[in-house]
Amino acid sequence: MAVNIKYRALNPVVHAETSVKGSPLSNEEIDGNFKNMKDAVEVIQGAGGAAAVGFTPTGGIAATNVQAAIAEINSDLVASSGSSLVGYLPAGTGAVAATVQSKLRETVSVKDFGAVGDGVTDDTAAFVAANIYLMTRTPLPSAQTVESEYYTLVIPPGIYKISGNRIFGSQIPTGNNGTTPPRMLQILGQGATLIWNVVNEDDELFYFDGTIANPRVQGLSIYPVRSSIISTGAGNIFRFYSNTALTGQANASKLHLVDVSVWPGRFSSGGSGQRPKYVFLNTGNAMCDQMLIENCRFRYMQKVWVGQNDQAVNVTFSSCSFFGASAGVAAPTTYFDFTRMNDNFNVVNCSFSVSESETLIKTNSPISGGFYLEAAGYNFTFDNTRIEVIAGSTSWKLCDMNFGKLNMRNVNMALGGSANTVKTIVRLYGLANMNCDNVRFNPTDFYFPVPTSSAFSGGLNPYGAYFNNCIFNTRATTTFAWTDGTTDYAIKDTLISTAIYWRTVRFVECNFLNSHGFYT
Repeated sequence: MAVNIKYRALNPVVHAETSVKGSPLSNEEIDGNFKNMKDAVEVIQGAGGAAAVGFTPTGGIAATNVQAAIAEINSDLVASSGSSLVGYLPAGTGAVAATVQSKLRETVSVKDFGAVGDGVTDDTAAFVAANIYLMTRTPLPSAQTVESEYYTLVIPPGIYKISGNRIFGSQIPTGNNGTTPPRMLQILGQGATLIWNVVNEDDELFYFDGTIANPRVQGLSIYPVRSSIISTGAGNIFRFYSNTALTGQANASKLHLVDVSVWPGRFSSGGSGQRPKYVFLNTGNAMCDQMLIENCRFRYMQKVWVGQNDQAVNVTFSSCSFFGASAGVAAPTTYFDFTRMNDNFNVVNCSFSVSESETLIKTNSPISGGFYLEAAGYNFTFDNTRIEVIAGSTSWKLCDMNFGKLNMRNVNMALGGSANTVKTIVRLYGLANMNCDNVRFNPTDFYFPVPTSSAFSGGLNPYGAYFNNCIFNTRATTTFAWTDGTTDYAIKDTLISTAIYWRTVRFVECNFLNSHGFYT
């Protein structure tokens, strides 16, 4: 029934001019229609009114009334697939519309897997699940013969408690064949803090083997903790492994580490801090090169870098700070410790705060068949770096080396605080040698190399040491002697002996400073 109602300006009576079946409507019928319309409006306006309004099913919605359609849409939106139903249009001319789901899936976050980051919740399961997802996700198709896709894991700001071994990186047990092609993995911390509970002494937080190429780690503060403190150190932060005898394990290279700090962590308030065992552990026998560690801080550790791979080459620390402060502990810090290395280990624009009994760099080549396995020409370079002794009263070692060349350029050594009586020890023997340019030394005892028979096949360097434009602070005694690693010899012993093959030491434009001024 269609009703057409008109109002007359001078007459309040309402007339119906449209009829039903051609018959005019009476005033009673009009009143009845108004009542029906009023009742219908009241129903629609009521709590269940939407259910009384019809809806034509469309677009995958099966409901036949408005209320059911709204409920169906709401159910679809709150479902796990709901973000695929919501559109997203980036700003900018030419931007292409997408769904919220496709936009959010451009990155993978630990929070996607349930991480909380409140400093209380154990987030281990979420981190492990996120890492496994990235390491097993189907790669994009590519015709390239080298890895061409980065897998990125985002760690938003927060404090995350995690526990156990190999949270990040490869899940393949050491010594097993790898998978090919390797994956490029990026751990992108957005200023996040990791509280890592070290269950076993040799647990590893990051494990990078030949199945991972170009790993990148950025923006993390890492605190190893342990309920039962191991004073010598517990937990290795970064472990590298490569092996030419295994499929897919021949190259663990090209780490880029930026804005990462490693600190000793406390398991509970008021407890002692657990220092890490090794920050970097480099193992294996295959290529492991082109590593850059920049703008990072390392405090209170047993060792920063442990080199056990004879194919490692081109490793650089740039603009980093190191703080050992291990005077009096069971295992004083050795910052860089090598049994195997290939070439070019560089420390540039860095600062060190060292204590007595610590060692900056140690090389200790294995001997096989009576000869050193490593060589004299491998370069270990410190450039534009400051080294300050801040604690202790006895001595510390700048170096203790039996292979490689220690190159120091524009290095300033200083005595700070109560450490003004601490002596520096330079100890070179076997195949080791030293090249210094514009270096200022604290009071130092130098031991230069006397080669033994095991050193002759390693490529002897013509100089045991070379100093150019250096300053030697002799306010305490500075001494010079020779050593074969076991026996130390005074200068006169090397001059009169026919059995000691000592190597020369050269000083060019150098100055010795005592309490009365300079003399050459």
